[in-house]
Amino acid sequence: MDDAGNIPVGIGDQTALAIENAKKLIEAAGSSLDKVLMCQCFIKGKEYFSGMNETYGKFFGGEHSIAPARYTVIAPLTDDRLLVEIAIIAGL
Repeated sequence: MDDAGNIPVGIGDQTALAIENAKKLIEAAGSSLDKVLMCQCFIKGKEYFSGMNETYGKFFGGEHSIAPARYTVIAPLTDDRLLVEIAIIAGL
C-alpha cells in the first residue's frame, strides 16, 4: 500500500510499490538495495510472473549489477486486491 492506503491495480505498479516500500525500510535501517541478499516473491497467479519480473528487473540485475537470490511462489495473498507480495532480506 502507498502512504494513503491505496493499492495500485496493475502488477507492475504493485511490484514497484512493494520494492519502494521495502527500500524505505531498508534505508531507514542503514542499508540499501545494493545490499539485498534475497527476495521472496509471492504472486497471485502464474499469469502475473512476467509483469512482476519485468518491473523487478528495473531494481535488481541488469544495469544495476545487483543479483540477489530470489524465489517466486504462487500463493494466496493477505489481501484480495494484492497481486504480489515481496519480502526482502538485506545486509547492513
